[in-house]
Amino acid sequence: MSEANSNTGPIIRVNNLRIHASASGRTLVDGVSFDANPGETVGLVGESGSGKSLTLRAIMGLLPEGVDLDDAKAIAIAPVDAAARTEGVPLRDDSHNPRLAMIFQDPVFSLDPLTGVVKQVAEVLRYNQRIPSRESKTRAADLLISLGLPESLRSSDRYPGQLSGGQCQRVGIAIALATKPDILLCDEPTTALDVTVQLQILDLLADLRQRLGLTMLFVTHNLGVAARLCDRLMVMQHGRIVETGATQDILNNPQQEYTRRLVNAILPIPGEQDQ
Repeated sequence: MSEANSNTGPIIRVNNLRIHASASGRTLVDGVSFDANPGETVGLVGESGSGKSLTLRAIMGLLPEGVDLDDAKAIAIAPVDAAARTEGVPLRDDSHNPRLAMIFQDPVFSLDPLTGVVKQVAEVLRYNQRIPSRESKTRAADLLISLGLPESLRSSDRYPGQLSGGQCQRVGIAIALATKPDILLCDEPTTALDVTVQLQILDLLADLRQRLGLTMLFVTHNLGVAARLCDRLMVMQHGRIVETGATQDILNNPQQEYTRRLVNAILPIPGEQDQ
């Protein structure tokens, strides 16, 4: 894990975030507050229904139907200092207006099954970077190959159904990167994958964060996964943050009984012991 840029203030500020169900009025996220510094990876961990994914989707502006945000001002995204970013995917010229991208949990259902993956990435490149059609296809193939997809994509596109789950998740990452994001939001990006490729995706995300200077929010129910990637953790239960701190502090000295149960439930990531 790389160190966050300590010379600037938080790029993400969440202050007293509240989310409720539209029909019943039931509170789903209750007074969540945290921040994230440039270049930092912050993990939101907890069991299903704890409110972690809703929190992430509220930041992205993608709350599901039937769920409402009480106050949009609870979420603030600060301007980005382009000089603080590392080299890699080219920065947007309007770097004072941070761009967010999201990697979804299910890598297959997040893609169009009837469109080749090179074409899907190329369309995002054309829309976000105004790249001509032919060049966008070349750059899309280059990006996919740089993320571990086969070289044959340069000459023959493939549909998502022709790829493995891990390959589809790499396509999802490519689509996110094609928007030139400053902030990458990851919603359980390894949960739907075979356990043998989880480590590969986590290492890929860690490498991208290091090279591109991305700020990341990472949602997971598995503290073992979070420990691989995150600088800080926020433990959520019943829509509230019940414990927060540096990752190693949380793992080695959890203060809450709920956190201790999560720590005790950690499953090793296959192949991690060999690293």
